[in-house]
Amino acid sequence: MRACEVCKCLSKLRTEVCKCLSKLGTEVCKSLSKLRTEVCKCLSKLGTEVCKCLSKLGTEVCKCLSKLGTEVCKCLSKLGTEVCKCLSKLGTEVCKCLSKLRSVY
Repeated sequence: MRACEVCKCLSKLRTEVCKCLSKLGTEVCKSLSKLRTEVCKCLSKLGTEVCKCLSKLGTEVCKCLSKLGTEVCKCLSKLGTEVCKCLSKLGTEVCKCLSKLRSVY
């Protein structure tokens, strides 16, 4: 009779453990699902903010590079003009010098 009581007790205990684990599993799943949803929301929001920031930064970088490019072009244009003037003047001087040398010989 004692073995039968032990079996009933163990059976009842097993049933209770199974119920408890099942309930616990359901709660864990709910919690993980909620957590996953929150993580996804957070990542989505963060992604949007990062994109906005990169877009704004890209615009600023483009403006800056465009302005810099214009300044470089102005500088090179001015420099080119000065170089041309200098070479032209140098050419004139060389021609005068050669002309004088020819007249001497």
